[in-house]
Amino acid sequence: MKKLFWKYTKRGFVKNYTKKWNYKIENKSLSTVENILFAKKIADEIKSKKNFYIFGEYTRKLKIQIFAKKIIGKNFKVVPFDFDLSINRYRDPQFIQKKEKIDIKFGLKAIADKNFLIEYRKLFIEKLAYLRKMGPTRHKEAINVWWKEKVREFEKMGTWRSCPPDRSALGTGGVRAFGLPACHGQG
Repeated sequence: MKKLFWKYTKRGFVKNYTKKWNYKIENKSLSTVENILFAKKIADEIKSKKNFYIFGEYTRKLKIQIFAKKIIGKNFKVVPFDFDLSINRYRDPQFIQKKEKIDIKFGLKAIADKNFLIEYRKLFIEKLAYLRKMGPTRHKEAINVWWKEKVREFEKMGTWRSCPPDRSALGTGGVRAFGLPACHGQG
């Protein structure tokens, strides 16, 4: 994506506006929530005045807008792109809307509750493994099955009062990678 945006910003009619843009790659996230959390962390390391331009898939623009407002606050603009050419982009709009509504609900909970964020990430790790196992020829079917079966798990998540014992699914950095404090000496 960085190469694509860099190429677009070098076109004659926009290069005067984009020549001072700074590009950073964020490659740790598995969800929209994590993407914005990590992007904010990268931006916080930049000392100058900054405005966020968040480029995202068109069908996810509302979700991105909601999460960015919670995480970044202000000084951001969501720029929707219609770059998903897979069959999933052309699904029944009601299915996409329902899926996005569920993800917004649980994404907001993940933003508000670091323990829930940990479980939320584990679910996305599981989702990625499942989609890879199903393969590209069964991707549409896999998405349908995943959302129908996993919604119940989403709804059960986050009922504990302390940190979950298994953080191995978080990968390197644990919750500290999000800028969140570890709990019970874990992290």
